[in-house]
Amino acid sequence: MKFSFAHLFVMVFVAVQLSKVVEGQGSQKNCQKPKGTEGESWTEGCIRQTCADGVWMASLEDTVCCFEGGAVTPNKNIITTTSQDGCTTTSINCRLDGDKARMVFQVENSCPKPATENQVEALKQLLKQHITDHKTCCCKPDSATTMTATKTTATTSTATTSTATTPTIPTTTTTPATEGIFIAGGNSWDTYGSTELFIPHTGKSCSLPDLPNLRKFHTMDTLGNTPVLCGGYGTASSSSCLQFTPTSASGVWTNYATMLEGRYDHTSWVSSAGLVLMGGEYGGPTTE
Repeated sequence: MKFSFAHLFVMVFVAVQLSKVVEGQGSQKNCQKPKGTEGESWTEGCIRQTCADGVWMASLEDTVCCFEGGAVTPNKNIITTTSQDGCTTTSINCRLDGDKARMVFQVENSCPKPATENQVEALKQLLKQHITDHKTCCCKPDSATTMTATKTTATTSTATTSTATTPTIPTTTTTPATEGIFIAGGNSWDTYGSTELFIPHTGKSCSLPDLPNLRKFHTMDTLGNTPVLCGGYGTASSSSCLQFTPTSASGVWTNYATMLEGRYDHTSWVSSAGLVLMGGEYGGPTTE
């Protein structure tokens, strides 16, 4: 078979064009700046770059933890903070979950846990039992001091006009103060507005004047030997503080202060500057 020069030229031209097409198709799958082939990847910090269809695609590197733009290797602590009272420690750690790294948030409480609802209920039942078992009231005011005096004796001599008199000398006996647990309000219909005093060392309890309104989930503190009760569930009591004076069976409840925010289930603290109320329902994160 004979080929002319023209035929040979056409065949060469077609072969060149086909090679360009193949080369062009291959170059479309390669990445530039930097150069890379299809499927090739590299990592900088916690970012992985992968060449896909001629474009570098960014994704998170799953073998490390990414924190504030930096890479943290597994089994390392990222950050740890401790509360001001030293009770709560919060930390973020990098941990492996299978073959992938994950950030784990942990909270540890090293201080004693508050009483549970069951423990509080058990204490309430114990106090009720003491009231039932000891009917004698312990709240009658006792004399703190007992005054005694000797008789006045006068001696008169018939031989002289002088008189000798023995003066009265009072003596004082002091009775030690008695400590007790003052209980007010509660979370049941028969205790919402009641108050009572329990004397641990005698096991005796008795009732005191009722609260002017129902209270539960409130706080009660002692300020200068005066019980002060603040807040509580319900709109009528959530924003008021009451005081009980004097601290005896004849005491009465009177208004102590009006709070800026209504509060219940909140926290109280007797500071050197006065009573501080924090958080709770209604009050949110506020303090006063």
